[in-house]
Amino acid sequence: MFCLGVYTLLAQMVVTRELAFLCLGNEITIGIVFSVWLVLIGAGAGLKPRNPKLVTLFLWLSLALPVVMMALRVSAGWIRPVGEYVSMGRVFAAAFLALMPICIPAGMVFPLGCEWLARRGGAGVVSRIYALEALGSFLAGAAFSFYMSDHFNVSRIIAVGMAAGCAGAAAALGRGWGKRLLLMGAAGLVLLGVTPGALSDWDWHTVQRRWEALGVVHDGRDGRPAVTLRGGVDTRYQNLALVESQGLFTLYGDGQVMASFPDEIACERAVHFVMAQKPGARRILLLGGNPAGELPVLLRYPVTEVVYVERDPAVEGMVRLASPGPVSVFDRNPRLTRILADGPRYIKQCGTTFDVVLVHAPEPVTGAINRFFTREFYEDVRAILAPGGFMHTSLEASERLEQDASKMAGSVYRTLETVFPDVKVTAGSPLHFFASGLEASLSLDRETLYQRSVSSQAFFKTFKSLYFLDADELAPDKIAFTEQRLHSSGAPVNTVMRPVSCYYTLILWSRYSNSAVGAVLGQVKRLNKAFCVFLAMFLGVCAMASVVIWRRSHPKGVARVGAWLAMAATGFAGMALELILLYAYQGLFGYVFSRMGFMVGLFMLGTVAGAWQIRRIETCGREAVRRAVALGLLMMAALAVGVGGCLVSGVPSEWLLYGAMAATGVVVGMQFVAVTRFLVVAGAGEGAAAGIVWLGDYWGSALGGLLAGVFLPVIFGLAATCLLLATLLLASFSLYLFSSPTPDPRPLTP
Repeated sequence: MFCLGVYTLLAQMVVTRELAFLCLGNEITIGIVFSVWLVLIGAGAGLKPRNPKLVTLFLWLSLALPVVMMALRVSAGWIRPVGEYVSMGRVFAAAFLALMPICIPAGMVFPLGCEWLARRGGAGVVSRIYALEALGSFLAGAAFSFYMSDHFNVSRIIAVGMAAGCAGAAAALGRGWGKRLLLMGAAGLVLLGVTPGALSDWDWHTVQRRWEALGVVHDGRDGRPAVTLRGGVDTRYQNLALVESQGLFTLYGDGQVMASFPDEIACERAVHFVMAQKPGARRILLLGGNPAGELPVLLRYPVTEVVYVERDPAVEGMVRLASPGPVSVFDRNPRLTRILADGPRYIKQCGTTFDVVLVHAPEPVTGAINRFFTREFYEDVRAILAPGGFMHTSLEASERLEQDASKMAGSVYRTLETVFPDVKVTAGSPLHFFASGLEASLSLDRETLYQRSVSSQAFFKTFKSLYFLDADELAPDKIAFTEQRLHSSGAPVNTVMRPVSCYYTLILWSRYSNSAVGAVLGQVKRLNKAFCVFLAMFLGVCAMASVVIWRRSHPKGVARVGAWLAMAATGFAGMALELILLYAYQGLFGYVFSRMGFMVGLFMLGTVAGAWQIRRIETCGREAVRRAVALGLLMMAALAVGVGGCLVSGVPSEWLLYGAMAATGVVVGMQFVAVTRFLVVAGAGEGAAAGIVWLGDYWGSALGGLLAGVFLPVIFGLAATCLLLATLLLASFSLYLFSSPTPDPRPLTP
């Protein structure tokens, strides 16, 4: 069971990260993978195979992981067809097909382990099994988050997971040569996993197959110029890849184009067009962007300092790999300061001012990138602007600003207007946003920008100031049309805890991939929070009335169903809170895919503590167990309210999120043992009760992963989703009390 916990955590992490890459790093894949994972695990727990052997199941698991990863990379072009947006239907299908050979046998192991140990270990079987598996998950999650994600390639992580599978198979065997061979195999796989550089060739081969399947890399035999993969690495922040074609390099981050170089024409236009607002700026801050192309152009201006902030040190390594000469010049330029830090956090803590802040972030398709387009971020930017300073950001949009495209841009425009008194936007695509105080004298007048550009002391190699006099994006009628479309879009303000841009990204993906997800999101969007609360209360009243009717003729059956529903509601809320905390971490710190293993491990460790804390319940009678189950529902409701309050009241610390994750696991662990004991007292066998409760827990959690991972947070926001969870839990509490009234003194018998 300990080896099962290690294996499943590592398998879940590598599959989630691989699918997230195909979705451009969007965190929605976490909810999709978790929900599919739990459905399949629950299905495996409910199967009753003939003569099952734990050795066979563990060996199957060990062999399945590398096959699944290879299949995901080879079939990347099917999941995300060349030139298309990814379809949520394809992501669900890919997750289902990839996880089935892992989750079905893993789900079968748990009830088999309970039955096996029950015949040999006596009382306390469920809590011990649950604790051992969760402890393995926690240790594997901590190792993945704090070491493997930064130093191991995917193939080495898979080798460690395979070693856990072989060790589990060896533990299930008695003494003999078979056990020794399996232990030797596990030791060899661990050695392969921890050896630096091991499996690099194999991992590089599979990465190339992935990029070939996506249509990015090809050999040029069809007449097109050849495109070659030059480098790639997984970091705690993203997946980076560098491709080259005829001397032009393109850097990808999580499948999105981050920069292309050398491209002096595009870089000069990007910089000079913006700097015409304030050509005499002395201190400039650049967040993101193209360091190989934009920094040299910025340094042509009479600046005293250019501060370049990039959170991922591997980005500079990739740029140096492609352009070692030009980049090495930066090392000797005293006016350039390079800082390795998270952009939003640097702005909050830098304590200095800048004349120009350039926010060159990719499209806000993830919670991490969405932070650069939120009200909280803009407030921090305004606080560091010197008098007369301004900030610039941009966003891709269609020329005519159709409904969905205008709403995403409209959200950015409205969010800027809530912070800055002077906001201007250009026409065309991309949209350029300029924001400042009134003293900055921002202008989109062609003649004014031309005169400012001419007066600058910068050296123009390819760009000409005459460009401003006929720039299409500065046409007054087109600017007026753009402003009118953005103002009439009705888009809400974008915040960290209510990522509006992520919602509109899903809408656009749905439209361009011909998916039904957009229609579903649109229907759910029409519901307000008050209606959802009222609907939950109404359904709860109807359910309680049904319980009162059926309880008269089937009291024992209704009590068992009520306990099972209590476990399902707890699992639903537990998974929903787990995902809310993961999304909150991504929105606040921006690298959840590296900390996800640790946070999931904390959740599992919390289940260990909860199961151990309530272990004495396994010898108690029905009334004590009944009260324990009811207390679990109330504790989860209080936790949902507490998490929502923390997200609303301020910016929670990293350790507060960790503590909330562990506390959620504690309640789920306590409820698991309590409901299992309730069913045992009601006449179910130890193994059967564990399987039934695991089924309820996992299927309830799967529904929570689907709703809280895909729909609710991007529609209502994280804090409002917590309120909805608390309402659901209180309704479940009332339903449970109605289904299992206080018993008479006579003991309940099967």
